[in-house]
Amino acid sequence: MPNNNEISRYLETMNFYNFQYSKFFLSLIEEHLTKNRPDQNDKNLQIEHIMPQKLNGDWETELGDDYESVHQELVNTIGNLALIRHNQELGNKKFSEKKKIYEDKAGLRIATKEITNQARWTSESIRHRTQWMIEFLLDNVLAISDKRRKANNFSSKSTSRSRRSYKNLIGKDIVFIDDPSIRARVVSDREVEFEGKKWKLSPLTKEIQTRKGKVNRSGAYQGGQYWMYNGVKLVDIE
Repeated sequence: MPNNNEISRYLETMNFYNFQYSKFFLSLIEEHLTKNRPDQNDKNLQIEHIMPQKLNGDWETELGDDYESVHQELVNTIGNLALIRHNQELGNKKFSEKKKIYEDKAGLRIATKEITNQARWTSESIRHRTQWMIEFLLDNVLAISDKRRKANNFSSKSTSRSRRSYKNLIGKDIVFIDDPSIRARVVSDREVEFEGKKWKLSPLTKEIQTRKGKVNRSGAYQGGQYWMYNGVKLVDIE
């Protein structure tokens, strides 16, 4: 079971729009806000991109000079998504116009919460709502016991996953997810080279977390959860 920090780190950047259960999870948020879960079979219930999937001139102005990078990075993140029953009316209208529709016609709290109180919809607004939604999910929808919220909840017993071989990455650099400036080179199917020394991935992860003052209470790490290659976590690489 992943802890809150691991879930949060994943939700911050994942393509939530293409997540198989995105509408279901957004419906759960709505249920916890209003005690009423939207009907998943309602054909008019759709996922709304607040910042639209296709930008026009108004939205380029709204987002600022770096609108292209903002759009590419954040368009499908959870903070830019809502549930609504009037998606066809919205398209890529200005944010000020969308807010009016959310307030008057949405009928869903998730289409107003941390949206209609924003003067503009920028990268800061999206990141703010992303954090709110993640915290709400972790505290209300996906809540786990306090004991497990920050602990390492992975089994310390050897599994086929923990014995994973990285022989296909030999000679490649892998990146520490929390700090992309930290890199290690895969030198064998079990070891990486970091600062001129060979390491197994889990002990190296513990060493880096210790240096950063973030070592968890158990002191155990599934190293592949903390490193990536070409933007993919090592645990997700076949």
